[in-house]
Amino acid sequence: MKSKTYDDISSIFRGIIVKDGGKGSGNFGHEGRPGKVGGFGRSAFMKYLDTDVLKNPEKHSVGKYIENGKLSNNRKKLHNEAIKNYFRDVKKTHNPVIYFNGGGSASGKTTAISKLFPEVLSASNKMGIVVDPDELKKDIPEYNELKFKNDPTAAGFAHEESSALAKKLFSKAVNSKEYNVLMDGTLAGKTEKAKKKILDAKKSGSPVVGNFATVDIDEALKRNYLRYLRTGRFPSVDTVIKNHKEVSVNYPELAGLFNKSALIDNNGKEPVIIAKSGEDGKLKILDKEKYNKFINKTKESDDEIKQRFKKMIPVYEKEYLKNNPGAKLKSRPKI
Repeated sequence: MKSKTYDDISSIFRGIIVKDGGKGSGNFGHEGRPGKVGGFGRSAFMKYLDTDVLKNPEKHSVGKYIENGKLSNNRKKLHNEAIKNYFRDVKKTHNPVIYFNGGGSASGKTTAISKLFPEVLSASNKMGIVVDPDELKKDIPEYNELKFKNDPTAAGFAHEESSALAKKLFSKAVNSKEYNVLMDGTLAGKTEKAKKKILDAKKSGSPVVGNFATVDIDEALKRNYLRYLRTGRFPSVDTVIKNHKEVSVNYPELAGLFNKSALIDNNGKEPVIIAKSGEDGKLKILDKEKYNKFINKTKESDDEIKQRFKKMIPVYEKEYLKNNPGAKLKSRPKI
């Protein structure tokens, strides 16, 4: 019996059977050529990939599907189906809004933003296209296979492919000018890259709104570890520290680019807006003490943060077991 391929496994996980196209099998209503699936050519996906994918293909889920700088036809089919599914049953609008969610790992941004701004597009309300690289990983067969084996490298292995898919989906949704769109990420990384994302979105003519959440790095590491005990998902300590610091650098630089923005402190029982910007592009500080704490994350020593975290791991594990009777602890990840 022939073993199942990665593409077969992905179809099982997502309920999608990827077939060669015939008439009418192209994406978004246009026909595919016989035997092919219509959709995105080489440049549409390849331009979004990091150069490391070509240099070290074995380190990336998509690496083995690229030859001579071109993506294989089977992989194109998989991508086309994944993206097409995000447009199904989504309400169109004549006045689209583009949203960016930002904030370091485990800052609770989705919950905080939905509490303060219930009108903002979310993954649950089908009022637009939600672009989330973590969700797009579920369309990648290699990711599903590694997750099935509880392999902690799954997310990292699929990161570049899911990120490129997210960029492609975001571009397609924004340029349609028919949907509200949410880019659900961190807006960490290089400031100039984050600026480009926002400015490119503004070229559509739609209002662009940015909502950011922040918690103390120690609190983020605690939440990150408790989530690992529940789900097995564990962004590294270095990653959490890094993206929290980068968001603290980026938000003051990005706030004025949005039509409006808000920075939400999510350390307490209820989220609180501590800074905001409007059409005039000016950043207004509403809580100077909390805002300064957010900005000063960049001054904290990474080594000291890690040492505090290591000391607290037994406390977090005890808390987890208390709140989850009968649960078993996972082996501690490499810090």
